[in-house]
Amino acid sequence: MTLVKVKDVLADPERIVVDLRTPGEYAQGHIPGSVNIPLFTDEERAKVGTLYKQAGKEIAFQHGLKFTGPRLAEMVKRVRNLAKGRHLVFYCWRGGMRSESVCWLMRLGGMNVSRIKGGYKAYRRYIRASFAEPANMVILGGYTGAGKTDVLLELARQDVQIVDLEGVANHKGSVFGHINEGLQPTSEQYENNLFEVWQLIDKKRVVVVENESASVGSVSVPEPFYRQMRKAPVVSIAIPLKRRVQRLVAEYGVDDTQQLLEAVQRIARKLGGKNKQKVENYISKHQFAEACELLLEYYDKYYERGMQARDIETYQFIELEGVDVVADTGKVKALILEHY
Repeated sequence: MTLVKVKDVLADPERIVVDLRTPGEYAQGHIPGSVNIPLFTDEERAKVGTLYKQAGKEIAFQHGLKFTGPRLAEMVKRVRNLAKGRHLVFYCWRGGMRSESVCWLMRLGGMNVSRIKGGYKAYRRYIRASFAEPANMVILGGYTGAGKTDVLLELARQDVQIVDLEGVANHKGSVFGHINEGLQPTSEQYENNLFEVWQLIDKKRVVVVENESASVGSVSVPEPFYRQMRKAPVVSIAIPLKRRVQRLVAEYGVDDTQQLLEAVQRIARKLGGKNKQKVENYISKHQFAEACELLLEYYDKYYERGMQARDIETYQFIELEGVDVVADTGKVKALILEHY
């Protein structure tokens, strides 16, 4: 039976990766681009696992055959249609019985297959280690509403390497960050998806990452990656307050104000009773600019506390007009290339 290392699978763009784990395991986290063809349902897997612990491998195996036997012919057909003569790589949790058994069956059927050594668990170890690889990282910071994400994405268009933590997370980072965004992945899948970006980065060249806390909405930035962020130098952009308010109103001003009010509730204690009431009144009346100005007082203090936690000598400050993102980004790019 051919075993393939994780790094070799990831380096092969022609491979078709098949996840044999249950739908629930796959939903929790999987190799991006893999196809889920489960050997067991979630319920069946739980029963087989319990039998394995209580009665041993042989009885668990026999019981598992009762579940899978009637489905094997259909499974072979599905895998054959997927393969179409190409090489298939299977994996389960630890690269054990599930993937070994299926590979044996598919090879009997004349297919060219292998399995990942160590399974999904080995993949997770591999990508977690990759986030600790030293990189020439620069953090793009700035007050809320300064247009950091727009500048970050424009830097990519101007041939600067970036990692868009918010884009991968489907969240803009603040308590309002879920508005107008899709569903977030699990933290586990977030790491997997982030690795897809990270593995393409040339670590010797500058890579710009937007300033974030340890969590982006409901997902967590991988700890070794976040440690690098905290040690990296910061380019902090500033634009006029009026432009910041205009940006935020355009981004978050919605007809359905319920989402905004619910988000305000989550920072009620930090806002203080009077300010919370004022913000809620403004939002209810669709006076979003006034609400933004009050909220920015809170967010600006929060950002300043974050600055104080870093060595100020690691900061480069740049003032922008906040009108022409291409021109503004050109200035940021020039500053980054000059210093880093």
